Amino acid sequence: MLKRKKIFLFSLLGLSIFFMSCVNGVKTSVDITKDWKLSLQDKMDFASPNFDDSSWESRASISSVNFGTVGEHYYWIRKTIPIPKSLQNDNIYLGFDRGNYAVDVYAGGTYIGSRGSLPPNYNMRIENSLDILIPQNCINNNEVTLALRVYTLETDINNMNLYLDSPAQAFFQNKIHNIFTQRMFLLMAVICLFMLVYSIGQFSSTKEMSYLFYAISLGFIAYYFYDMGCEVPFIYYPLHRAVSRVSLIISMSFMGLFL
Repeated sequence: MLKRKKIFLFSLLGLSIFFMSCVNGVKTSVDITKDWKLSLQDKMDFASPNFDDSSWESRASISSVNFGTVGEHYYWIRKTIPIPKSLQNDNIYLGFDRGNYAVDVYAGGTYIGSRGSLPPNYNMRIENSLDILIPQNCINNNEVTLALRVYTLETDINNMNLYLDSPAQAFFQNKIHNIFTQRMFLLMAVICLFMLVYSIGQFSSTKEMSYLFYAISLGFIAYYFYDMGCEVPFIYYPLHRAVSRVSLIISMSFMGLFL
């Protein structure tokens, strides 16, 4: 029985590594991360395609932005982007890497979608690499003006890499990369909880401490898997994120005791 449990736990860890590699897979997209205009002010006028952003800060890359302090941080970035020839005859999507921010997206002055949710219903999933459709009526002369309203509670933003994606890439990101991976993480969390209940039952009848260590390890790693797979956390997101990361460390500690 102990041997089977060890195999099961190591299998869970192997699956975790595999699905994390799926989340961080290689993108086959046109990178548009460079050469944006940035403003740390927050005005809805910035969404207009006719807004004059010549006085804004020019950034060689908007992959990372540092604020220096923890708190509510809004900023806008804007750019007029020529559509590559390889994407001109099909639907075009704006793609995001995983990152610690929420963002509303405007194309040609029109709101076209969000990654996460800005306040008052703040929600942000670091692992979410969402693709948002850029409607054809927002593209003029094979160019589109994008304005992004970005929000974070952290001291800086990392890995805000942006792409123009084809429909095939968008389907992979939205339907396979995110949904399939998230569902698998949730399934792994449920399996962990099932084994936790079983182990607690065994501990109650045998008083063998290895069952208790195993159950505690499964409980914490189940919460970590839940964090990886859930769309909306049930507690305040920054706290939820911190608890998840601590849970992984605690789970590994009890796994050491179990082994």
